[in-house]
Amino acid sequence: MTPQVVHYGSCPSLRPSQLEGDYQLALGVYRITKEYPKEEIFGLVSQMRRSAVSIPCNITEGYRRKHRRENIRFLHIAQGSCGEHGTLIPLSKDLDLVDELTLETLYRQQDEVSRLLNGLIRSLPILK
Repeated sequence: MTPQVVHYGSCPSLRPSQLEGDYQLALGVYRITKEYPKEEIFGLVSQMRRSAVSIPCNITEGYRRKHRRENIRFLHIAQGSCGEHGTLIPLSKDLDLVDELTLETLYRQQDEVSRLLNGLIRSLPILK
């Protein structure tokens, strides 16, 4: 896989360009959690933001590693964060912090990122 420079905001990033949905998911989580109650700032808000930001950060870090094994390891870490985020989404809904439309949007984004990560992991077999 050839590295591509992808621009997010004003910063270029060397990473797989097909995974821009992870960055959009993180942006969306930051925007949505701005509306959460202040008492959740160190609880659910912090956890959702960390899990969402961890996804693009681990993808980029793995992509910049020199060894395929390390790249795959970081993609698996990103996949784990994606799963963590998938747990926090319904929790937000059950606590009446997001409406049904927001819930569906977050689920759709998270699912797309998860599927793309699975595909990317499968496309990078470990060479022996």
